[in-house]
Amino acid sequence: YNEEESILTRTIVGALGIDHPRLRVWVLDDGKRDWLAELCAHKGCGYLRRPDNSHAKAGNINNALAHLGGLERQPDFVVV
Repeated sequence: YNEEESILTRTIVGALGIDHPRLRVWVLDDGKRDWLAELCAHKGCGYLRRPDNSHAKAGNINNALAHLGGLERQPDFVVV
């Protein structure tokens, strides 16, 4: 929660470097940081921000799973 930009940049770049033919990377932001949404767009990964922080990390992951379940192309698996 509220990680520094340098840490998030390295994490995003590392995740995007995973070799998988259908890889999609999403950043789940409970900090509601506009600069992070811009960083994700620049790096080419998804960004999710939820309206509240209820149920902490589990709530954030459940929100993301609901979002992914609604996509036209749903993932085969999810890595956290």
